[in-house]
Amino acid sequence: MSIQSYWQSADEDAEMQDEHGFIWEAMLETIDIDLAGRHVLDAGCNRGGFLRLLAARSGIAAGYGYDPAAGAIADARRLAGELPLTFEVADTVPAGWEGFEAAFSHEVLYLIHDLPGTPPRSTMRSPRARRTTR
Repeated sequence: MSIQSYWQSADEDAEMQDEHGFIWEAMLETIDIDLAGRHVLDAGCNRGGFLRLLAARSGIAAGYGYDPAAGAIADARRLAGELPLTFEVADTVPAGWEGFEAAFSHEVLYLIHDLPGTPPRSTMRSPRARRTTR
């Protein structure tokens, strides 16, 4: 599976988003700045759920999210409606996107194995697995 193809379907992503709601709530509780009127970046935004939550609850001026999954970004754009949110298919911050006052990247570390140059999962072991018994 490549990082570009992890997206499976709108239904599966909607289910995942519902399962991750408690994480977003916890994140909102730990943010120590007022996000009202600010420009916010979400790296690996998937369907844009966290940015939609920030727009609704925190009154961000604008939210920008990117993700390498075209299907997820298509859903993000559709679900954003009239909210001040911009989404792009990308694996890094799109050119011209700058001046953010807050940035988030959450629930994406499990994809690190899919990045170019990263050893396959089968060759990566936890520190505990590397220990030998004597």
